[in-house]
Amino acid sequence: MTVTGPEMENTPPRGGRDVPRHRSGRPDAAAARGDRNDDASPGGAASGGAAGRVAHAVFPAPIIRRATGFMPGTMLRTPGGDMPVETLAPGDFVLTAQGRMRRICWIGPIPSHGAAVARDGAYLVHIAAHACAPGQPARDMLVLPDLPIGQSGHDEVLVPAKLLTNGATLATLPTTLSGGFIECWGIVLDRPSVLLANALPVGVGVARAEVGGLPPIVTHAPVVSVRRAHLATRAQTLGWRVSTCMDLHAMVDGYRVEATRHRDGVARFAFPARARHVRLVSRTFVPADWCASADRRALGIAVRRIALGETRQTMRLLDLDDPCLAPFFWPDEGTEKGTWRWSRGILTLPRGLWGDDRAEASVTLLVEYDATASQCWVIPPAPARIFMPDHHGVSPRPCRQDRAPAPGAPGPAA
Repeated sequence: MTVTGPEMENTPPRGGRDVPRHRSGRPDAAAARGDRNDDASPGGAASGGAAGRVAHAVFPAPIIRRATGFMPGTMLRTPGGDMPVETLAPGDFVLTAQGRMRRICWIGPIPSHGAAVARDGAYLVHIAAHACAPGQPARDMLVLPDLPIGQSGHDEVLVPAKLLTNGATLATLPTTLSGGFIECWGIVLDRPSVLLANALPVGVGVARAEVGGLPPIVTHAPVVSVRRAHLATRAQTLGWRVSTCMDLHAMVDGYRVEATRHRDGVARFAFPARARHVRLVSRTFVPADWCASADRRALGIAVRRIALGETRQTMRLLDLDDPCLAPFFWPDEGTEKGTWRWSRGILTLPRGLWGDDRAEASVTLLVEYDATASQCWVIPPAPARIFMPDHHGVSPRPCRQDRAPAPGAPGPAA
């Protein structure tokens, strides 16, 4: 994903000192603090000691576009410990995965244009804590899809995060969750390096690096396949499990209704004819999370046919191409053995499909689908925790409910 930076304007503030401002009108943080770039070289890398800090406005837009973006809250390893990326400034030092120091030449917020990025399938990647290895990352983090990550600090290759998603420990998030607009913190170092972000090795400027000894970015098999297999095994170690059960159920007027019969890819639901709002709901999965595929559609179940009626004699097949139903399905797919249509996870049935208001009447919904075509991750159960108040002078002990002893049980010791 190409992240573009804001245009900077030099607008004189009230004090008379020119402070570079973003397009939004906010003053640039580094320049407002009085940071200067007296020793900056034309190429963007600053020379001299750490005392010469670099103001955000010194670099033109092409330099800003070279920045590697991190989401706010990401902890970068520095000589003084892990620090949030938004608290760093030009001239500060960060540590590489090999323990070497690198100087920050430029750092600042770089909003990306949602519409332009959306053409490339804009989304964020959520990496769960310990997804790659114990302590890597040390905490949950959000990254841009093109951020190259490694498996250890001495990796010979880096792989973009978007190619390692598995729907569990590395899951994609659409930018619609953030209004289609992403604001991250871009960073430019004095030379491309592999840093530790939340203790996870990530490449900064490696895509444009021409320096020998730096790990290249790999986007093809077999390296990507091996990494994906490792992450899937790691996810199962953390308690995730693979299931073909897509949790198919109906929601009738806000209440969950289970299938009265569900076997061999055939699910039968019954609901009162007076119901007003009926939806068929299932889990979804993304094919790209399970194999080397570019298909990032959210797929539910592979529906072969759907029938609805009050009795077996009045059951009728629904036309999935009907304008009222088609928006809830993906286009037809199939082989010589038959055709199917992938659902999008939610199917809303129009009220006019049954239209009987008799209180005693019941409607049957029959769904036939391929029960083996879908697969999903089942999240591990959260560990039970008991929090005890911290009483001064009293040692904590497990919580116990006082209750009367059972008949015949011995009472408390005298």
